[in-house]
Amino acid sequence: MRFLFFIFAIFAVVAIFASAKENGEKPVVDRYSVANGDTDPPLGCDGSDCNSKCRSIGWLGGFCLLGDCWCFKI
Repeated sequence: MRFLFFIFAIFAVVAIFASAKENGEKPVVDRYSVANGDTDPPLGCDGSDCNSKCRSIGWLGGFCLLGDCWCFKI
């Protein structure tokens, strides 16, 4: 299930870049990582909790990658 979510996230980012390219605009992708330190405490990756943590701070969802929780919005 996590694999399908990861694939969905990749397709969403590709779609954003493709639509912006058609309009002649530079794409803007808002993405959060633990490395940015935007939350206190930083979001860690502990099971399926990452997605709900991202939703609680106003993002569409999130996924774990290499021990970090990545949140995204489309």
